[in-house]
Amino acid sequence: TLTGGAEVPPIASPGQGTATLVLDAAQDQISVSVTWSGLLANTTAGHIHGPAAVGVNGPVMFNLNISGSTAGSVSGLTFAITSTQVTNLESGLLYANLHTSSFPGG
Repeated sequence: TLTGGAEVPPIASPGQGTATLVLDAAQDQISVSVTWSGLLANTTAGHIHGPAAVGVNGPVMFNLNISGSTAGSVSGLTFAITSTQVTNLESGLLYANLHTSSFPGG
């Protein structure tokens, strides 16, 4: 779930959304879908970050190439994933983040 309150530190954005990551059976690829709405400014970027515990920012792992709208969706994005990244995913250490000019940190 994407909310301003989940950002570190929390932000006062009315935007919201969801990101879904599906790991394939071979555990070497993920498919990503993201929907969002209510942003105060157009998106400038979107990423999957990690590894990071809740309350901690993590580095960019996957660039979602999202830009230019206050609401929208993307689906069918695929990325190769390593065994270490699978372990981090299964441990809940990855998160999605959308960036805007109003909130450049996400």
